[in-house]
Amino acid sequence: MIGSSDWVDRSEPADTTSEPWRPAWVNLTALFPRPAGTDRRVTDGVDVSQPVMGLVRQWIQADGGLWIGRCNYRIPYLDGRPGGLEAIDQWLPETVLAPGTKQTHRSR
Repeated sequence: MIGSSDWVDRSEPADTTSEPWRPAWVNLTALFPRPAGTDRRVTDGVDVSQPVMGLVRQWIQADGGLWIGRCNYRIPYLDGRPGGLEAIDQWLPETVLAPGTKQTHRSR
């Protein structure tokens, strides 16, 4: 489930950078919600309509108890060309992250 926080490793200090990279789904639809009433279609942009596989290395707790993870992920192009926009060291809320599997992640 996207937003499940039971996979967040809270056994280490919250600001550690020594944690191993862990595969994670990044819910781009939740991260980049489309404004109500917007139905503009483009063909030369990026696809934020589905989750993508990424990697999470570090967790820190924010005000109010929300956990945020330091992530690397790639947003694919709509036209299917290889690559995509690389998002490196982005801090994302746990509500858009879920545990993933390495099999579906493409290495850089």
